[in-house]
Amino acid sequence: MMLTKKTVDPEKSWQILIRVFVLFVFLCLIVSHVTALLVGKKVAEPNEQIKSAAINENMYAVNVIAKNGTVSMEPAQDVYANGTRITIKPIAGNGYIFNSWSGDLMGRENPLVITVNGNMSLIAHFMEQISASERPVNNTATPHPEPKEMIAGI
Repeated sequence: MMLTKKTVDPEKSWQILIRVFVLFVFLCLIVSHVTALLVGKKVAEPNEQIKSAAINENMYAVNVIAKNGTVSMEPAQDVYANGTRITIKPIAGNGYIFNSWSGDLMGRENPLVITVNGNMSLIAHFMEQISASERPVNNTATPHPEPKEMIAGI
């Protein structure tokens, strides 16, 4: 068997390199779409944000952050039309109770009913629930003075 030295054609090498690169890009796109499907996320298409902004000019997002609990929103949508009424209910996690709202609105309403008129961000605050047995006991009670009679005009 005789060994021969082969020369590599530079033009053919570039063609092979380009084909491998195109195949690599194609496989990356397939993997990203399959991963997105498995995770349940939508893969953004080019210029999608521009299209949605133009179509949904009067649509707004309502973002709610909740640590140590969750929230339910009725109706539950990604975006809301101007004037839509939403009921937001805080749901405390185990060992916590709802305390208050902060962000674009503040208060303790439960449930919170809002009317959408722009993009909004809210934070649902939860605090640890302390049972009666865990509350500090004050064993050094001081006696209260006897109530004095209220006399009109004095």
